[in-house]
Amino acid sequence: MNDKIEYSNQKLRCLVVDDEQPAQWALSNFINQTESLDLIGCAYDGSEAAKILKEKVIDLLFLDINLPGMSGLEMLNTLENQPMVIFTTAFSSYAINSFDYNVVDYLVKPISRDLF
Repeated sequence: MNDKIEYSNQKLRCLVVDDEQPAQWALSNFINQTESLDLIGCAYDGSEAAKILKEKVIDLLFLDINLPGMSGLEMLNTLENQPMVIFTTAFSSYAINSFDYNVVDYLVKPISRDLF
């Protein structure tokens, strides 16, 4: 009897939400270089991200917390179906609050390729 475990080749669909263009470029580049990830899009603020999340299936959200208008935390509170979240922020003080959300990781900027 052959008991093989089959693994899905499906990539995780990712959305980057950050109001800083250099951070968006870096994360987009890291995602594009990672075979198991597929970059679906980028957003500059929580409102734009919420719109994309309603229109497209996203598995993994790379989310800055300090965003213009609606913060990343406020945006998460508006979602009915929250994807997995990796917070990407320059402030490590938000790490404690991240446990209240479906957070799989917490990356402090600047994010290096090794840290990603």
